Amino acid sequence: MRSKLPVWDSKPQPFRADCPIFNNPQQEWLAHEREARKQLDAARQEAASEMDESGEIETRKYVYRGRNVYCEKFHQIDWKLNKPTKNSNLLAALNDSLSSWSAENPSPSDKAVQYTTAMALFEKKGKKTTKKGGKTGGSKIDKPLETAEMAYQELYASGRDSWSKVEQEFDTLNNSKEPKSEGDKAWYLKTVVDNWKMWRVTDKILINHRNRYASTKDGILRTPPENELYLALDKHDSIFIFLDPEGLYQAFGEDIVARMLADTKLFYSPSLKIPNPKENKRHLSQRLHMESNPHLKEKECGSEHYGHWHARGHSSDEPIVETADSLVKGAALKQLLLQYLHYTVGSMTRVLDFWFGVWDPELREEYRRVYRDSPRFARLPPTNDDHDETYTLRVIISNRPTDEHVDKFDWEKGLTGLCQIGNFQGAAMCFNQIGLKLNGYKSGAVLLIRGGEISHYIAPWKGECRYAFDHTTHKTVRETVDRERDRGSKSPANSSTNKKKRKLDATEDSPSEKDEPGSPAKKRKARGLKAENSKSGKVVDDEAAGQEEPEAPARTTKAKNSRAKKATGNKVAEKQTEAQVAGLEDSDPPARNTRSKGLQAGKFSKGLDK
Repeated sequence: MRSKLPVWDSKPQPFRADCPIFNNPQQEWLAHEREARKQLDAARQEAASEMDESGEIETRKYVYRGRNVYCEKFHQIDWKLNKPTKNSNLLAALNDSLSSWSAENPSPSDKAVQYTTAMALFEKKGKKTTKKGGKTGGSKIDKPLETAEMAYQELYASGRDSWSKVEQEFDTLNNSKEPKSEGDKAWYLKTVVDNWKMWRVTDKILINHRNRYASTKDGILRTPPENELYLALDKHDSIFIFLDPEGLYQAFGEDIVARMLADTKLFYSPSLKIPNPKENKRHLSQRLHMESNPHLKEKECGSEHYGHWHARGHSSDEPIVETADSLVKGAALKQLLLQYLHYTVGSMTRVLDFWFGVWDPELREEYRRVYRDSPRFARLPPTNDDHDETYTLRVIISNRPTDEHVDKFDWEKGLTGLCQIGNFQGAAMCFNQIGLKLNGYKSGAVLLIRGGEISHYIAPWKGECRYAFDHTTHKTVRETVDRERDRGSKSPANSSTNKKKRKLDATEDSPSEKDEPGSPAKKRKARGLKAENSKSGKVVDDEAAGQEEPEAPARTTKAKNSRAKKATGNKVAEKQTEAQVAGLEDSDPPARNTRSKGLQAGKFSKGLDK
């Protein structure tokens, strides 16, 4: 069996024919990126332009290194604005073209959804509220937005013929002259109606059906040539979409891309690791997708996040932590994950890095700075050895659909990198706001988009398997890193004068003063250790979980034992973190675990230290 599995003898270098790698790979790459941008800009300036009927889109066609380029400039889109597409009429034109479909496929009325929501909330009455909860008269309701979304599903499942009856029940209860007692059905209905606009409930089921129709019906969305490089620019020539439909194949060739797919299928297999099946609002059309692909099993579908972000609602006020999916159990599986990310996914990242550097090298350097300044204990090792990592987070989506959404947690005005591999048909990337469908986003394609500002979704697909790889950095991570950097540069504690003064003060402390628990020297030492630990990434487990460490009561045996236990745990955690950053565990896993995880098969590499 071992001889049948491909082995990464060394990490492949993309674009070898165009950019030979010499003694300094990173310098070669930078020169190659600058030359590519120069050639692409020159070819675009020389190409003839053509304006479409709407007067919004200017098209240019030209050639780059033997490959056709299709460039669209959107004269009513401005990425300097908070809402870049607000002056464009392209979305309104799309809605007009879908008006007949919308008339034939109505959404349940607000009355029907509100009544269904209120009855569901009444059944769960008395539970705790959430951030999005509404309240009236001091009473609380639990998860109203999620309940309202479930109400749409219930109404669609019951059929349109039942909607009028639900509306009548709404009128009967709403017009009741009996006093509304706090917590009864009438009170819940009034609460739902009063808070309906605040909750911003939308019929996502209807939106998904509408998008499935728009993305599969010819003539609804504009489709550039499938096999050509695609470039979308705003009125200031700022890029917001770039697609290379053959990015991975052009970089590595068919054999390496086939190996990437084989590695991914092996990694996400029942014998090693199944994808995280947790439900996500971006994959609500999963049921329809499974009906179109009956061969797929639930355990083959899921999404996983590798890297670091903020826990508990992604708030920048909380510590940056490693994602839960990155914290795999077992040394063998952890090493296998790092090898997979380094060799298989890291090779994809290399191609995305290249095009990112071509189109916006300054922004890419900002991304790398955020990774470089992120807490060392939280971040995964870089996937490329000759430069800092560009993205702090990767999302791997296995065999799932992706509904229309905006990446609201991503870097504002940033560039998200995407690619996909597999055996499938369909899965085009669609942008309703500009009426665009990219059929060229297929297996082996690489794509850069401003995902935090423009909504996007994947058209329906059929096939054996599809794996999508999204590369991003969350804006809260950037905000935290920037805040800590500014705080460090402005702090008087960093000045050389104050450093010398603190050192002098420390030497003048008397032995009795140092030994005294409440002495200034003791407090200075504690503050210094705390700052040093924070800077070096030595953080206790409570902080990694997004919580502050509670202060133990002084001079109690229980507190001393707790502190000693916590210190021992921290030392173990630090050793494990250092080993993970180096890409290897300190000790070899037992042979039993190694065989069960398939590590000795040499699937991904002969070692990360090459």
